[in-house]
Amino acid sequence: MKNKACHQVSIANSKLGEVIICPECGVVHLSLQSISIRLDVDAFAELAQMVTQAQTIIEHAKQVSQDQRIHETPHNIH
Repeated sequence: MKNKACHQVSIANSKLGEVIICPECGVVHLSLQSISIRLDVDAFAELAQMVTQAQTIIEHAKQVSQDQRIHETPHNIH
C-alpha cells in the first residue's frame, strides 16, 4: 500500500494564526502563534461553536456593562 502525502490547504488566516485543512485526512490544523492543534472536522466544528457561543456571551456582557454606565447617575452634580 502506497502512503499518500497530505495536501494541506490554508482556509483562513489572520495576525493571530491560521487554519489549514487536509481534505484527504479530514484533519484541521489550528495554529495560533506558538500553539498548534490538530482536530478532526467534527471536533473543529464543535470548537468553533463553543468559541462563537463564548463570544456572544462576552459581547452581551459588554453591552450590559455599557448600558449600566450610561444609566448611572452622577452623585455629586449640583
